[in-house]
Amino acid sequence: MSISSSMSLDDDEDIAEFVKCRICLREYNEIDRKPKFLPCSHTLCFECIYNISQGYDIITCPFCRKACEILELPNNVYALEMLKQEKKKKMEKMSTDFLDITERSLKNMFMVHKRIDDQLAKTMSSINLAGEKTQKLVEENNSNLAKMISLMELLKKQSMISPNSVPTKLFFSGNLQSKFIFRLYQSGRLKGEIHICPVPTYYPDFVQKLGEFCYRSPKEFCSSVDKAMAGVFVLFPMLHPEFQPVVPSMTEHMDSWTAAAKDVDEVGITMVKASGNKITDWSLVFILEDDEDFQMHENLPQTVTDNEVFGRVIHHHMLEPLVRLSLTSKSDRANYVMTLESQ
Repeated sequence: MSISSSMSLDDDEDIAEFVKCRICLREYNEIDRKPKFLPCSHTLCFECIYNISQGYDIITCPFCRKACEILELPNNVYALEMLKQEKKKKMEKMSTDFLDITERSLKNMFMVHKRIDDQLAKTMSSINLAGEKTQKLVEENNSNLAKMISLMELLKKQSMISPNSVPTKLFFSGNLQSKFIFRLYQSGRLKGEIHICPVPTYYPDFVQKLGEFCYRSPKEFCSSVDKAMAGVFVLFPMLHPEFQPVVPSMTEHMDSWTAAAKDVDEVGITMVKASGNKITDWSLVFILEDDEDFQMHENLPQTVTDNEVFGRVIHHHMLEPLVRLSLTSKSDRANYVMTLESQ
């Protein structure tokens, strides 16, 4: 390659060719492969010139076939300079690539660190939330424990009172202040509390016995929901093995119904069953619609329509848990438990 041709090189491929010996195709260096100018202006590395000469002072140029003396051949300073520039470019490229890799690595490390920080923040938030819930449960448990202790102390005081000073009847069916408290639990958690004022027209003997049985002592009467229609009614089967009162007036007229519960806030008794003179089980039906809308339903079960008014809900908003219950599926309603208490 001539000096004049080397001056026109302007891209990396040409430079790479210019710094290589065209015979052995290896890069020049400043030790054993120095680029040497032949008198014919072609360049070879010193090692190739030595091999071609085979010890003679004259060689034939492998490119132009001219005979050339090889004593004291000058170095191709252009090739040496371009070799230095090529090495410098390689070093700069290696440095740039290293910086790029380092920068990308730092960015990746920063992103990983940020993701770890975000995950730690979420974990700490979950831990704090769990701590708050735990604290709330502890406070509720302490509150319930305090109530139980107070109740035990009250019962202890009552047990010390002379029997003659305690009235024989703690619940009076004719008293306007007497009421039943119907509590609804789901998986052990209280979901609603409904206060029912019994009507004086429903068998007073039955109401009196029921009131005395669960006076200030909640009794579990129901562990499932028999029937329900979304937003219309809910039917609870009421059964307790220790409550089987003898009410002749009720067992003798089980098939006769007077006023039926058919309006919102009204509670009816239906499906009364007896064994001999004993009432064994019965059902409470809660009406969730007003009279006009309730009567419009043509597919109401007879067990719902054939009822007799037992009482009325004291506050209308107490029915909201029953409305939500009526909207659930039959399988979900199996997780409910109901208790009854009188006051």
